[in-house]
Amino acid sequence: MWGLCLFYIFILISDLLVCQTNNFRTENTLS
Repeated sequence: MWGLCLFYIFILISDLLVCQTNNFRTENTLS
């Protein structure tokens, strides 16, 4: 049970990080 929760949290955090890096790249290419 705990393993599933940790796995889900890890996926959420990594997804947020990917979104942030993608936004950073698009902003750099725009400017």
